[in-house]
Amino acid sequence: MTVPSTAPIFDQVMDPTDILDFYFEISQGDATGDILMTGEEIASFTLGTTAEATAGGVRIMSDGVRAPIADGRIIRFWMDVDPTTQSSTIFDSRGILVGIVLTITTDADPLRKKQRTVGIRVANQ
Repeated sequence: MTVPSTAPIFDQVMDPTDILDFYFEISQGDATGDILMTGEEIASFTLGTTAEATAGGVRIMSDGVRAPIADGRIIRFWMDVDPTTQSSTIFDSRGILVGIVLTITTDADPLRKKQRTVGIRVANQ
């Protein structure tokens, strides 16, 4: 799956040698674009990467203090690039746009599930 053309893209460009944290701020309210409805909370979430990220060795870190975490409506996660692919030419020029896929399950009864993709550009800086 490629990054959808309507997906937001983080402003921060990641160098393949960086280890960086990123944040999702989950919107809440009764507007059409809100992920959580008023009064809803995040019951659970998962993060994944698109095929382009996997092929480029771009990873969501999952151990210790760098494991993804939800704090209220903020989801924080850390990214790195596998050392074996950091020198790849795919990161030259504009680099690659990788997708991070967030799936949220809410505490609504019955539960609701929402999925959103956001892009992160990885390029030599």
